[in-house]
Amino acid sequence: MDGFVNCDLYPSSATDLLFDCTKRWPFPDNSASVIYSSHTLEHLDDFKSFFREAHRVLREDGNMQIRVPYGDHRSAWWDVEHRRPWHAETFCFLQPGYREATGNAQHAGWTHFFSIEDVVLRVSARFVKILRWRLGRWLLLPYLDCLQNSIEELWVYLTPIKTPERQMMWRKTRAGNAVPCRYGAYRHHIENRPQGSHELPELVDWGFRVFVNGFHSWRRHKQ
Repeated sequence: MDGFVNCDLYPSSATDLLFDCTKRWPFPDNSASVIYSSHTLEHLDDFKSFFREAHRVLREDGNMQIRVPYGDHRSAWWDVEHRRPWHAETFCFLQPGYREATGNAQHAGWTHFFSIEDVVLRVSARFVKILRWRLGRWLLLPYLDCLQNSIEELWVYLTPIKTPERQMMWRKTRAGNAVPCRYGAYRHHIENRPQGSHELPELVDWGFRVFVNGFHSWRRHKQ
């Protein structure tokens, strides 16, 4: 991608730098404005080192976008190199206050905090056929995250929290064990057509918000 340094563990025609993203990255502190990671996280044993390095490298005003297979879709496991499934709530451990919210002392040592700004639950093409209709959305969207293989992918948007002052402000307005989510689908799936040869995939917001923490959900249907 233009303006990006393309990194991988293995060489390819698109790769600029080769390194192990669970080790120290070859970038200075506070040097990156954007990190984009597509279908990498599910391959990592040491995912915490990945986030520590991302936190170190990102500028305070930077952001990171991560794409991973959704944990309840079979794509989370169909590659034998996948190490673990990821759900929206899995990313909560990155947020300030997560240890206090869960009461789990195992999380007490985490200091490389991120704010989970948004999570898009991308609906699989097979379920989009039903959700094209307003009645289908009204009936299914409140329960879609309970149906296996209905959500195919997570698009997660994060910003680094690098100062004690921002941590304090974040804790006053957000719960450490909750993340804001929304449902989305590719436009070419909604329009029931193949993706164009030069067309970038476009996510369309279904207009439905889910605020989840793994124990209960607050939902607001806008359509």
